[in-house]
Amino acid sequence: MLIGVRSPPLLPGSAYRTAAFARFIDTNVVIYAYDSSDARKQSIAQELLAEGMTADDAVISTQVLGEFFILTVNRKRLLTAEEAIRALGRLKVQPVDAPMVRAAVENQRNNVVTVASREAP
Repeated sequence: MLIGVRSPPLLPGSAYRTAAFARFIDTNVVIYAYDSSDARKQSIAQELLAEGMTADDAVISTQVLGEFFILTVNRKRLLTAEEAIRALGRLKVQPVDAPMVRAAVENQRNNVVTVASREAP
């Protein structure tokens, strides 16, 4: 199962609010999109990424950037460094810092986070 999280916007007035209901893309989703060893997972991951880019509401964190690069270039050797940089350049990056983490904790206390999942038929 692949998971894409859609969460409510951060607290009103937060400088870190990217968009109402931004779609956060987890590391596993971007890895599966480039890993052809499991065609079912790859197809689902590519669909999730395409939907997020089409809707212009997909974001990744700086942590996902690092994990994606290390896994696709160094460990699994799925991409060259240049290919990984090009792939990551297509996604919006949401930097994470201490004020954002505090806001997310407060947001979690006040709102329910919904998880949308996709199962292959």
